[in-house]
Amino acid sequence: MKKVAQTMIVADAFYTIANTSGRVIEGAEGETNGGAVQLGNYAHKANQEWAFIRVGEGVYRIRNRGTGKMLDLMMGGSVDGTWLHQWEDANSSSQMWIVEPSNDGRVKLRSQLAAGKCVDVVGISTESGARLQIWQDVSGENQL
Repeated sequence: MKKVAQTMIVADAFYTIANTSGRVIEGAEGETNGGAVQLGNYAHKANQEWAFIRVGEGVYRIRNRGTGKMLDLMMGGSVDGTWLHQWEDANSSSQMWIVEPSNDGRVKLRSQLAAGKCVDVVGISTESGARLQIWQDVSGENQL
């Protein structure tokens, strides 16, 4: 398995984060705190691009290009089923994410706050508009 240090994340670059369904993670358009984080069809939009801001060894804050908001845990929750949303930069532990490479080149995003729970698609959906949450690691395709 690759180590996080071998995963190339470039400062000041924006990335699309694709789910195994082929959909991408997008932030709801607009600049309001609490905006949804969901799956969408790739449309070359700024709200579908994310910057990884390094805060420690393998730990990042993830900022949406279109909204300027950070990927955040709703209400700072840490239990299974806590939804993801976008929030202004609070430099808080609810905005810290670990990039964990898998053996096949894909990655999991783990919450640093929530005992390593993974970003997960609600209901294992592959549809556009499906919301994202955190959930214990179940080695599911919806967590890659």
